[in-house]
Amino acid sequence: MRIHLDTNLLIQTPQWELLPPGEHEFLVSAIAFAEFSEGVVHPDPAIAAQAAIELIQYRSTYGDGMPFTQREADIYRELCAVVASTGRAPGGKRRVDLMIAAIAIGDGAALATRNITDFEGLQPLLNVLTL
Repeated sequence: MRIHLDTNLLIQTPQWELLPPGEHEFLVSAIAFAEFSEGVVHPDPAIAAQAAIELIQYRSTYGDGMPFTQREADIYRELCAVVASTGRAPGGKRRVDLMIAAIAIGDGAALATRNITDFEGLQPLLNVLTL
């Protein structure tokens, strides 16, 4: 199973034991890497340095982030419509979550997260795993 990792799983160690049985390939989107990169400009130099090292390690482990192309932008637009139809606003912080979801959907992959509520309403379109 191809599984995209949400940004929060780069910040906190995933609970790998919650994975369904089988072989898994883990990927990270360029959007998640960008969001994680905010840590490298933290005002505390020790936290910023640790985030920079972790980013290097994650890029080494997961490779280049999966891109957000026009196809994913089109999927994102449809996800915004789904979210809006439930009465929730697709903008703000949710925008990044929807972009990450669009990349996973475009890749035909599941999405693993600690915050399943960030992806509420997308389950018919996206297999969301809680780790």
